[in-house]
Amino acid sequence: MASPWEMQIKSQLGKLTLTISIEELVNKNRLENNIQILPIELSHISYLEKLPKHHKDPFDRIMIAQAIIEGMMIVTVDHVFSDYAVQVVW
Repeated sequence: MASPWEMQIKSQLGKLTLTISIEELVNKNRLENNIQILPIELSHISYLEKLPKHHKDPFDRIMIAQAIIEGMMIVTVDHVFSDYAVQVVW
């Protein structure tokens, strides 16, 4: 849920322009690319306290915490992610 939330904020700030709604975009990609939405759990939020402060972006930090707790990879070009104990793809 962190990614669609961040997309909504960026859209409202004029930093992201979409031709369809975020809900439509997410649902379309869920169907076409078999993307699953990971909810933000209390365990993810609690884990933020354990993360080093390499990255200041709150959305990136919650995704890093989620990936660590859930044993998932993160797809990103942001090299700061590799400073954490998470597998980065790209």
